This record gives sequence, structure tokens and C-alpha cells, in this order.
Amino acid sequence: MSAEVIYSDVKFTCSAENQEPRSTVSCSHKQDDSDSKQQKEKDLEKHQHVNKSSATENNLLKADLLECKKNLSEALAHYKDVQDCKACPSGWNFHAGKCYYFSSDKMAWNASARSCITMGGHLVMIDSEEEQKFLLGEMSTKMTGDDDKFWIGLSDAEEEGRWLWMDKTPLNKSVTFWLTTERYKEPDNWTEENENGEDCARMGERSTVNIRIWYDASCEKPLKRVCEALAATPSRGL
Repeated sequence: MSAEVIYSDVKFTCSAENQEPRSTVSCSHKQDDSDSKQQKEKDLEKHQHVNKSSATENNLLKADLLECKKNLSEALAHYKDVQDCKACPSGWNFHAGKCYYFSSDKMAWNASARSCITMGGHLVMIDSEEEQKFLLGEMSTKMTGDDDKFWIGLSDAEEEGRWLWMDKTPLNKSVTFWLTTERYKEPDNWTEENENGEDCARMGERSTVNIRIWYDASCEKPLKRVCEALAATPSRGL
């Protein structure tokens, strides 16, 4: 007669003849180890696949980003070309939709007016305080002396005291910048330099914060000039 006692995976067999109990070890845990190993291999394979897919997606995203940067750079370069190179002719300054030419040579007022027309514009016509400030800022860097001023497109040659712009528009009295101080009040039609008086407007000041610096002067006086023209509108978009 014998009896069996099983503890976990170890089985003890005892006989009636007081023999030493024999033990046998179950091998069921070996199957569990095999299943665990296979699961780990599957998990590893899945993980590697996910990593490979992620790497592929990252590479595609990097490629898209580089292409996007390239397209943006080309668009910005094209926009700069349109703004800087196409809006105004060479030698002209772009500002607020207009082009301005500040001459270095000097001419009488009528000759200056013809020169601006030949260049595709006209003597500047000022219609705002903002434009006046812009012109003063540019002129101050180009003047070599206090009397080194610029002709603008304003004259009362047709009728004394009736100031007209180049296009025959009357001067708006709410947008004027004649010099007015305790000592001077422009326009004064001074006749000591020219008996015909002063019928053309000039402007410019090297070192002042005062924006009211229009002066009337003899139209025959040789001065620099400011020409004005509308900026070109780009014909192609981004």
C-alpha cells in the first residue's frame, strides 16, 4: 500500500513497507516558461515594429518641414523683390505707397518741375503732417548747409497769394507748414533778392524739430528738388 502527497509541483510517494518516500517533480512549469518566452518575443517584435513605424513617420515629418521651410524662404525672397525692386525705380525712396527722388544737382523751379516730369513724376505735393515729417527726415541727411534746401511743387506765380500745387489744386490752409516765428513769417514775397518777388516754395532744415519750415523764394534760384510718383503695383502675387 502506498500513498501520494502533492505539494505544488513536487509529488511524494510513500509505500507501506516504510520505504523512504520518493519524490517526482512535475514538468508543468516548463510549459509555462515556454509560453512566457513566446509572449516576450511577440511583445519585443511588436515594440520593434512600433519603433520602426515611429521612425518612418518622424522622417516623413522632417522631410515635410524642410520642404515647408524651403517654400517659405522662396516666398519671402519673392515678396522682398516685389517690395524693394519693383515698387520704385533705382535711386528713388519708397514710402507709404509713393516713390520719392531727392536730387543732388540744383536747378531753378521751372527746370526742376520739367526734370521730375521727365523722370515720370512731379515736384512733390505734400498733403499730410506724416509726409512732411518723412521728407524732413530724408532732407536733413542730404543737406550740406543751412541754405541747401529743396524745391517742392507749390507756387503762386499765376496769382500772388494764391498758392497752387503742381496739379493746380489750391493749397489746403489746414495742411500748411510755412515758417512762423517772432522774427519771420512766411511767405513774405521778399523782393530784395529779386524784384519779381518770391513765388515758389522750398523746404528743408538740417537741425530742427520744427516741422514748419516752408519758405517762399525766387523761382530762379538754383536748388535741389524732390520728385514724387506713385509706386508701381506688383502684377504677380506670392
